[in-house]
Amino acid sequence: LGLHLWSPLKVGTVGIAAGATMSGSSVFRIKVQGKGGHAAMPHTTIDPVACAGQLITALHTIVGRKMNAMDGAVILSVTGVQTSTNTHNIIPETVEITGTFRTFNAYTSELLEQHVRDVSRSVCQSVGCTADVHVRHLTIPTVNDKEVVHRVKAVFSKMLNAEQIIDRPHTMASDDFSYVLDEIPGVYFFVGISNDERGINFSHHHPRFDMDEDALTMGAGLLSAATAAYILPNTV
Repeated sequence: LGLHLWSPLKVGTVGIAAGATMSGSSVFRIKVQGKGGHAAMPHTTIDPVACAGQLITALHTIVGRKMNAMDGAVILSVTGVQTSTNTHNIIPETVEITGTFRTFNAYTSELLEQHVRDVSRSVCQSVGCTADVHVRHLTIPTVNDKEVVHRVKAVFSKMLNAEQIIDRPHTMASDDFSYVLDEIPGVYFFVGISNDERGINFSHHHPRFDMDEDALTMGAGLLSAATAAYILPNTV
């Protein structure tokens, strides 16, 4: 059993659903190699910055144009760009692009990785650059066991009103608790932390993220009760 505090849900609510509830996560790093030089003489260079701009656009078309929409939810996001120089008058030798992609099955993840590699190399080759692509798979999808979800919901229903228990749809966020659930049937549920009246409604990873700390008591109580129901099934 595990839980995650969750900003999309209001404090006082809990989200729980059977099946794939969080995606598998992978990160990629693409080093675009060009030929540096003076910014006033771009014709003497092979500009990796211009190449990286084209590549970022191409990467963001992969999901919509190369992936089958029927294969399930897929996300690819470029999240960082870093040049080997940091000044106005030098075209750098290299540009590094970083990002993430998220999927709900191994086949889609492998296919998406291959597309990232192919698109990177073809775009770079078209302008005389090269691409060094590294992909690291961080987590697998988090999958809740149907029977465990049923048992845990029964416990929650004794503690909360029906409208407080939300059959939460899956999210493209990821968590390494997925590896626990891959080995042992269990459930990962979500405890709401947002409170509009107090201005606590910014998403995870936002610089103004905050939480209603009443969620801590609720989360601890729900997790304790669900655990007790397993250890002492006839007392909870």
